[in-house]
Amino acid sequence: GGGVMTGSSLLGRVLRRYIGGLLSRIYLLLRSLLLLISYLHTSALLTCYHDPYLCLCLFFPFVFQSVVRVGVEWVGMPHWGPTVCWYAFLVYIFAGEGGKGKKK
Repeated sequence: GGGVMTGSSLLGRVLRRYIGGLLSRIYLLLRSLLLLISYLHTSALLTCYHDPYLCLCLFFPFVFQSVVRVGVEWVGMPHWGPTVCWYAFLVYIFAGEGGKGKKK
């Protein structure tokens, strides 16, 4: 039978329910975060696929140091070369047509 419930068994049941509910909420939160990250990455990759100019403008500042290192070590770029490359990039973005040539 067991019609009488002791305090410790009631406490155990309440703790199991509480911990189970907490773990399910944590699981749902982590799952939602992973889905959001997946959506953002997919969206970013599709944007880079459809607009390579935007991708270039986003990633060039991150790879600039590597470009300069290769230019200085292998090509023999003069000491003023990195400055000229950086300002040419900025002029291309802000003053040029930005890769959006005239469409016919």
